[in-house]
Amino acid sequence: MAVREQEANVVQIHQEVIDLSYVALSNLHRMSGLNTAGQKPAYEDERLFQLQHKLIKVARDVEHSFINGSYQKAGNAGEANKTRGLLELTGDNTTIDAGGAPLTAELLRQLYRDMADAGAYFNNMVMFLSAYQKQQLTEIYANQMGARMSASCNVGGVNITQVETDFFTMGIVWNRFVPADTVLIADVAHIAPVFQVVPGKGVLFTEELAKTGASEKLQLFGQIGLAHGAGFLHGSISGLQAV
Repeated sequence: MAVREQEANVVQIHQEVIDLSYVALSNLHRMSGLNTAGQKPAYEDERLFQLQHKLIKVARDVEHSFINGSYQKAGNAGEANKTRGLLELTGDNTTIDAGGAPLTAELLRQLYRDMADAGAYFNNMVMFLSAYQKQQLTEIYANQMGARMSASCNVGGVNITQVETDFFTMGIVWNRFVPADTVLIADVAHIAPVFQVVPGKGVLFTEELAKTGASEKLQLFGQIGLAHGAGFLHGSISGLQAV
């Protein structure tokens, strides 16, 4: 008899420090040489420029952890919570080890079949692939369908963005954070980001830090995790041939 098991997850801290020296704050509109093609001499607000790029970094870190994160629940003040990513979540019944073999239509069909047998709901399926595996997937399905150049003969190439299987229709997405030897299939209807509120501050905020020397220091802080649903909803192939 099957036994229920709850897959819990945690939020993890994303913290970035911005240290703005007085020199950087005052060094605006200074550029030697010829200004061509509407080039601007400097960013108008150094603080906003630094904050914008820290926000981009946090977004990329969150995306990486949602795919590759390894679960860790803090046991004491010296340990950090780490959110579980989708690749770690996929269960034994919905994970295939390719053993160094290239991605093939048969491996994909096996994964679709394993997920169906495991009880996946197939509500809103998306496949996430590295650059190399995305090209392999396009070649597999382009050859299968006999894809050809358009009739105008001045546009070449094929880009597979959706696949119809026996069990579901699936979108195809290249993602730079999926390992090169891995294919991930996720039911995105059952995943969502989770934010833990800091009272009086919000979920992703900036605040001033202690001042030292001729600079202004602030931090960007948030606690973000992944609500991922049950492991059998998602699947993966790992250990694929990759370059």
